[in-house]
Amino acid sequence: MRPFSCRGRRLFDHLREEHVELELVRRLEGRDVTHLRYRLLRTGEAA
Repeated sequence: MRPFSCRGRRLFDHLREEHVELELVRRLEGRDVTHLRYRLLRTGEAA
């Protein structure tokens, strides 16, 4: 089983090369797929 589909969107190519914090907001699991939603945390923002 491949971990990523080749048809997905590239979500982080536009970000600068710096450390980025992400918070997992939602995870929906199906039989053959997992949908993940993240929130981008700003510098100094607590999770």
